[in-house]
Amino acid sequence: MLETALLEAVNGIIRPDDLALPNLAGDSTESAHEGGFMAVVTREFEPALTPDDIGWLAGLSALPVVAKGVQRADDAVRCVDAGAAAVVVSNHGARQLADAPATADIVAEIVDAVADRAEVYVDGGVRRSPDVVKALALGARAALVGRPSLWALATGGADGVAALLRWYEAELRRTMALCGAATVDALDRSLVRRAPGWAMEGVTS
Repeated sequence: MLETALLEAVNGIIRPDDLALPNLAGDSTESAHEGGFMAVVTREFEPALTPDDIGWLAGLSALPVVAKGVQRADDAVRCVDAGAAAVVVSNHGARQLADAPATADIVAEIVDAVADRAEVYVDGGVRRSPDVVKALALGARAALVGRPSLWALATGGADGVAALLRWYEAELRRTMALCGAATVDALDRSLVRRAPGWAMEGVTS
């Protein structure tokens, strides 16, 4: 239980007594209550699953399968070979592995490995429109905006999310103009620099 206590202390993910989890049932809900979110992850996630199972999942529906959490070029290729329509370069906010590489450090090599066989998205650390520009310049097809959307939803409901997206669009256009890029296709890796000893703001963890 010490490990669980440490995880809760670091991440602050503890289910309140009055919060139900309707998408989880029975033992899973009790695990969340007693051990926090990571207890659910440990109990519910199937460790035997591999990228090879993507083909089985794709066969169940006509919907495209997107594999999230990819951090290696060879794993991205394996996912695409198995039937993934896209991969999401993500380190899950570095919650599972604190020393996971920043998405900005690995997205370009994954884009190169996948080539045009599947789309590549970036998730993690995208807070402002310049972060989106960095992701696109490094070769990503799109950037996922998670936490800002949740914050907007919590403070302003659906209207708050709509306002956030309008702000992202306006700032994206402004950032592109300042970079001299008239179109998204004009964004390329020459716009991204990393100075020695400098941590890139944004597309990280």
